[in-house]
Amino acid sequence: MITGNVKDKFFEQQASMLPKPLCDALHYLKDTDLANHEPGKFEINLGGVDMILQVLDQVTAPRETLRPEIHRKNIDVQFLAAGGPEDAGFYPDDGTGIVEEDLLESPRDILLYKTDDTVREGRIRLDVGTYAVYLPWDVHIPAIQAGSEPAPIRKIVLKVPMEACLPYAELASYKKLREEEIAKSTADAAVHCPLTGDTSSDVTAPLNEDPTGIARHLLTLSQKTKEARLTAVEEVLKAEGIPYRKQTAAPEKEHPQGVVNFLFETAGSDIDAPIFLFCAHHDAVAGSFGANDNAASICILIDLFKRLSKEGTRAQFALLDGEESGHTGARVLLKEFSDTTQIQGIINLDVCGYGDTIVLCGKGHEKKAPLSRFANADLLSAHNAQVVKFLPESDDIVLRKKFPTLNLAIIPRWDVQYLKAMAAQGEGLLGRTPEFRMMEGDMEVASTMHGGYRDNPDWVEPQAMQKVLDYLAEGLNSADKKKKFWPFS
Repeated sequence: MITGNVKDKFFEQQASMLPKPLCDALHYLKDTDLANHEPGKFEINLGGVDMILQVLDQVTAPRETLRPEIHRKNIDVQFLAAGGPEDAGFYPDDGTGIVEEDLLESPRDILLYKTDDTVREGRIRLDVGTYAVYLPWDVHIPAIQAGSEPAPIRKIVLKVPMEACLPYAELASYKKLREEEIAKSTADAAVHCPLTGDTSSDVTAPLNEDPTGIARHLLTLSQKTKEARLTAVEEVLKAEGIPYRKQTAAPEKEHPQGVVNFLFETAGSDIDAPIFLFCAHHDAVAGSFGANDNAASICILIDLFKRLSKEGTRAQFALLDGEESGHTGARVLLKEFSDTTQIQGIINLDVCGYGDTIVLCGKGHEKKAPLSRFANADLLSAHNAQVVKFLPESDDIVLRKKFPTLNLAIIPRWDVQYLKAMAAQGEGLLGRTPEFRMMEGDMEVASTMHGGYRDNPDWVEPQAMQKVLDYLAEGLNSADKKKKFWPFS
């Protein structure tokens, strides 16, 4: 159960934390003159979600005359528009209640329990402007008399479909819409992939055929064996004229296949500026092209290197081995970098070639300088980016042990809801639930990696890569915002 008041100074923050349909419902209650609305039942649509609006004129009654109720298909958003005050009772549904009337399969979607005097009920007071959100597991008793006398109330109930508020809501329709958009934009530009010779894909996303475009090396880097990828990375760095050195480790127990990292850096004139290390892994799951995971990120870092070299901005870069096999490249990197004081922050790129929403996870590091510049609200808004509390495991879990680190990806916007739901399950210290694994696999971006049906260079979107590059470049050149302290600000 969630409660608050639309007049509260924290209302906007409270509403923004809820799923969008509930947020839209609360704003509708706040912005609509429902005290003077005609009574009755109405069908409305808020933000593309069909809801039922009930405008009720009631009189509060003693608790003993009322029956506890619950709903399964809909979330009840109840609101006191006028009159009152009103009390409301609530308690969690533990499945032991005695059912008096079951109308869940009817249009009313309601189950009524017998009152159980042994149940410990919570109680809230509703004044004008107060709302109460009852979820399908919240038994509630509305319209309870507050005080010695009954009171007339103008009660508003918004029925919000539960399925519209779930993390995977509208995912199927969104996927269909997205695939139709891609199909339309590529109908006359299907790309023959020289690595596979396969032209049979139902829908293909056009690679950037411009020899100077950001995806110019994507096909070269998308190789199915470790040896071919290592050769490809070296060829691309040489072709771009980027001086690099190899950091290697011979095969041993911790890394039985050995490790080959590629390190390079730009020179800069500002010796006081913080030095950032930009990382991306170059390995891939066996049998995968590794196009979105993670050749696209390498392409982005190559263009970022060239841009920063031209600007004279100092930065270091590392293309890491072994991310898919225990983060061995990151571990070897830290053995060399652990004692240096030059690196002040790391930005790790992983899965940066498909989607429209940039997401970054810093586990709190994004709140502190110098990485806070990448989480600046204006920058995030300008590039359709947002901070999340969880991203699937990458080299950041190793790098963060020594340096402040941000993990960065770009994903379809609906996948963000999955990330929020997975974050709510905690750090997984005792393992992950089947529901967690299901959500992870159901993300649209998961289809572009690890053998998914979009695990092919044809599906990588140059516009997504460019979006990440522009975000990084602008963030790097922005200053960290310092906190202001009254009265000296």
